[in-house]
Amino acid sequence: MPYHLHFFAEPGERPLPFDNWITVWKSGVTRILKRPEWRWQAGSLHHRIRSYEDYNEKRIYMDENPVAAGLVERIEDWPYRGEVFQRFHWWP
Repeated sequence: MPYHLHFFAEPGERPLPFDNWITVWKSGVTRILKRPEWRWQAGSLHHRIRSYEDYNEKRIYMDENPVAAGLVERIEDWPYRGEVFQRFHWWP
């Protein structure tokens, strides 16, 4: 669990094929955090969110992951949990 991450993303103004976008994102994070020693796994595992139900299922999984891994007792205790934009952005 400490060595992977979950997040939701959506295409920007200049959408790229998903795997290309992941490569750009990984490079950007490494540069911004100034951690050139970080090595990312090749590729990614991704799911396309097609409905509000899909979103809820994946969000619950993400929230419960650190609890299931035994890293915290409650979801609220996970220090790396947060949002860049509001969830209602996708579904009004």
